[in-house]
Amino acid sequence: MSLVNPSNIREQVDLIKRTVAKGCTDLELELFVMQCERTGLDPFAKQIYAVKRWDSQARAEVMQTQVSIDGLRKLAAETGEAAGQDGPYWCGSNGQWQDVWLGVDPPRAAKVTVNRSTARGIAQYTGVALWDSYCQRNKYGKPTHMWEQMGPEMLAKCAEALALRKAFPQSLSGLYTNDEMGQASNETRPDQPKSNERPSRAHLPAVTPSDDGSPILGPPRPSGGATGASGETLRLEKPPEDALGPMRSRVSLSLGRLSVENRSAVLAKGDAENLQLPEEQAFTAEHANRWLELIREVDAP
Repeated sequence: MSLVNPSNIREQVDLIKRTVAKGCTDLELELFVMQCERTGLDPFAKQIYAVKRWDSQARAEVMQTQVSIDGLRKLAAETGEAAGQDGPYWCGSNGQWQDVWLGVDPPRAAKVTVNRSTARGIAQYTGVALWDSYCQRNKYGKPTHMWEQMGPEMLAKCAEALALRKAFPQSLSGLYTNDEMGQASNETRPDQPKSNERPSRAHLPAVTPSDDGSPILGPPRPSGGATGASGETLRLEKPPEDALGPMRSRVSLSLGRLSVENRSAVLAKGDAENLQLPEEQAFTAEHANRWLELIREVDAP
């Protein structure tokens, strides 16, 4: 397709830059037009967009091409091999999948399975999207208006996009939706330290050991121990230890280091094996070892 008619080119270019490619330079617009022609998607039908986002490395706004979920569906249908879908399904922290989300709190994950007709029969490809990975937030850490009002639907579209790309990589590779990329604009809250900064300890009370080694809350005391009004020693209660804490952390960190698509693939495999997630109460050491095996399999070079 061609967005620009040879006659009155300047006027048409200016019109496109004011509508479907806001803020783009002529070179960025040329790149966007090439993407439209390559994919066959129509920007005026809201199937493909030119989006300007801040690039911290380039220290400038750069143009990115994004598509809508309708654009992905169109490309999948044009292959002639699309054979329907299963889902969406949502689940909370209990890991139980359901076909409608009626909870007050947002779902923790959504999944969609896309069916593709092949010479060997119907092949199924599942995409799993996590709320924490995709929810777009404002500078105060709160979900944006769309994610607050339509969170389950937004998360389901992310899961469907993941599944569609897995099912039709030749046609959809490198095409991401606005819903998936919205989290790229998330900002750190002004009152929240960055991930590589430790919170200040200046406001915390001193913790010193007593004679028997248990911690005492308050400023340093003489070796005889600190006593309250009734004469008892003031000690901090030790929280109950979670024997699986290190393994939970290791699995969570390993999942977090994966790319979005690899993480989705691992979660889909884990779901098929009914593995419990690290934050779930029924999580065991066997689950942890299996998660790590799946991560190594998917992330192998």
